[in-house]
Amino acid sequence: SGKMSCRVVSDVEAEMAFAEALLMPILLTLELEGWSFKKMRLGGRLALTAAAMRETLGVAQQLCGPSFMWRCVALLFSRAWLLWLLLIVAPFFFPFDIEVYLKFHFCKVGDQTEQYVDDMVKEGCQLGGADAMAKLQQLRKLNPRWQK
Repeated sequence: SGKMSCRVVSDVEAEMAFAEALLMPILLTLELEGWSFKKMRLGGRLALTAAAMRETLGVAQQLCGPSFMWRCVALLFSRAWLLWLLLIVAPFFFPFDIEVYLKFHFCKVGDQTEQYVDDMVKEGCQLGGADAMAKLQQLRKLNPRWQK
């Protein structure tokens, strides 16, 4: 009825793990930059965000197994200059204000986002040692809302 395409996937948990691994570092930085793509592009944290994405994707691959598709996506979007480009073109792919949507949705579920990031840090450190998630932890510590 809504004419939205869909597809069957063999492992939903793995698909979500990779998607969330890509998204969480971006959301952390976007929140730090006031939910503005322009501020995120100019804020000086894209290299840190890309490094955190490489960490989270590494954890997703260890937990869910290797995925050729996600490895390609990781190569594309875990580089600072490609994130910069993505932040320019992304708004053109949505028929609504994506920055407003992301702010509304992820502020509403902020506690869940924080829990997901904390779980990713814990799993990554268990798999790779205490320093395995240093970049993601650095981004997390920059968020004043998450300081306790």
